[in-house]
Amino acid sequence: MPKTGTIDIFAAVKESLDICAVIQTYTGQELRRTGRSFAGLCPFHTEKTPSFTAQPDRGTYHCFGCGAHGTVIDFAMNYYQLGALDAAKKLAEDFGIPIPDLRKMSPEERKRIREQQEQQKKQRARKKALEAWSTQAYIDVCALRCMCFQSLCTAQDYYEHPEFVHTLEYCDHILDILSYGTEAEKAAVLEAKLREDLGLVGGFMP
Repeated sequence: MPKTGTIDIFAAVKESLDICAVIQTYTGQELRRTGRSFAGLCPFHTEKTPSFTAQPDRGTYHCFGCGAHGTVIDFAMNYYQLGALDAAKKLAEDFGIPIPDLRKMSPEERKRIREQQEQQKKQRARKKALEAWSTQAYIDVCALRCMCFQSLCTAQDYYEHPEFVHTLEYCDHILDILSYGTEAEKAAVLEAKLREDLGLVGGFMP
């Protein structure tokens, strides 16, 4: 736990809670262990096949269906439509985590918490923008892969067109990152694309 006087409400909540226990308590569904993760139906959209996973060792969740992801605080924010501070306070109250009374905090501590909220707001906006780009990029790369595959199918000699094979491999690599990569990996692809470091098909067009 953080030291008195420099208490970080968000860190206190994240460090004290098991994200799986929070999700199961709030949603009423039991998550099923799959290796190091736990899986279940996503509480943020309707689905019949589980695409929602939680990783207790990292304290995060991710849905491969709708893209919802984040920490235990993000989960409470999305599930109850709360701001970051209200979500942290709700988690602390519901699970018995002692947090300081904001009214008794010094101006410096209140300022630091406001700055944390602003930083988290910027991070959420960045995540949302990155996910929107990743979705469109996935569509573009799929179209590129489809055209490349069709070109190979109509080619008279498959082995005389290694550029098509390389493009297919490139597409599969990018699609894998856009589908299962971390936020940092997706951001790296976007940055490389903006720098035009992805080669001739870096614009995701043939």
